Amino acid sequence: MHVRHWENSGGNIWDKYTVKMFPQEYRDIDKIYEQALLVSNYADNAIALAEKLEKAILSLEEQPYRGAERKYGFYAFKGYRQLTVENYIIIYEVFENEKVVAVVTVKYGKSEF
Repeated sequence: MHVRHWENSGGNIWDKYTVKMFPQEYRDIDKIYEQALLVSNYADNAIALAEKLEKAILSLEEQPYRGAERKYGFYAFKGYRQLTVENYIIIYEVFENEKVVAVVTVKYGKSEF
């Protein structure tokens, strides 16, 4: 498991959460990038999408509850939250006591999961 913790300017470091991503989530983002590259044939579009996903994930350090509670699919009503970026959904769980956000998966929004 990879652990990323980025410090942003301003704010108190103790107020931030640690964002954890497992190897599968990195592979999910790599697959999204590859698919975007195939569809658009422009590397800039694929890079921009990957950067938007990364920015959204990093925003969870300071705003872990910004995503809505998951209410459908496999992760429904189990404490998971979701954040939408373009046509993709980031599923994550907040561990308040540990100040940790664990990204569970990143998937195409129209897929069944």
